[in-house]
Amino acid sequence: KLETEEIEQPDKTQQINMASEASEAVGEFVQLEQGKVFYRYFPGSRDVVDDKPLVLAVHGISAEGTIYNPLAAYLQPLGYDVVAPDLWNHGQSEKPSHADTAPNDDAFFASQLFELVQALSERTNGKTDRPMLVIGMSLGGGIVARFTADHPELVAAVVFCSATGMQADLGWFAKALINLPCLPKLAVRALLGRPNRKPYVDPDAPESVAHSTATARRNGDLAQNHPGFASGLVAIARSFPFAAMDSVYARIAANKTPALVVFGLQDKVVVPQPERFAAAMPNARVLSLDDCGHVDMHLQSSLQATFYAEVKAFFAESTRH
Repeated sequence: KLETEEIEQPDKTQQINMASEASEAVGEFVQLEQGKVFYRYFPGSRDVVDDKPLVLAVHGISAEGTIYNPLAAYLQPLGYDVVAPDLWNHGQSEKPSHADTAPNDDAFFASQLFELVQALSERTNGKTDRPMLVIGMSLGGGIVARFTADHPELVAAVVFCSATGMQADLGWFAKALINLPCLPKLAVRALLGRPNRKPYVDPDAPESVAHSTATARRNGDLAQNHPGFASGLVAIARSFPFAAMDSVYARIAANKTPALVVFGLQDKVVVPQPERFAAAMPNARVLSLDDCGHVDMHLQSSLQATFYAEVKAFFAESTRH
């Protein structure tokens, strides 16, 4: 049986208090087969009578679960429990034991999620054994697409936010660059340089700029101190099917899993591909946000309000009995 381990703090409370961004949030480690995974658990309000499904929220490349702290704070009063893990080699999760031998692709990370939800059954009072509401951002969108396609019995509905998997093919030159031996150093330099680019966030929005600046600072720290961070980014770049997941998304549609697709129309990191999504998932609900870069819907209050309201309505409709 896999055991959950809470973080050891100097005061021995073994809990990370995240109350400034989401009430009663606890950060914990859980031991999986390949190493320890860190996750944030946000229990929903018990004043809500309905027994709502758990929300599993998955971040993107070079990010971590904290991107979902504001969304968790929004969902908790509605009665939703939220679990936001750090992917392998990200945040506080460890470098997995098979990281250097297994392709770091969609199946690799989807298996991490599957093992995680199995391990958290007791912690969540069995909610991870039942159909969940799943949301994935950027790389996390491609990962939850594979998780949803492989385990439709565990997903009541899924949200794809700036999701990868249908990007334009990189071409031979870019693929050659990805395989350069010096790529780990180049990747880290790219992440640390010019974080306030318009394609990623709006440089005129203070909250977006603050986020991207903090992200660059955090990534610099991880590059120096996390044994798997830089090499993990390279492994993802070399293995993940960024442009070849149409059939995976089509499997979700074939399983009739309700889906919401969210685009930032100014996103140049994962350029919106509405036609390809429509072909693969013709019945998916779509939210297109103007004046929105790659992650602005999580950061700017006006975009947040629209995005969160849509997620709330979608979750409610998808779980209505």
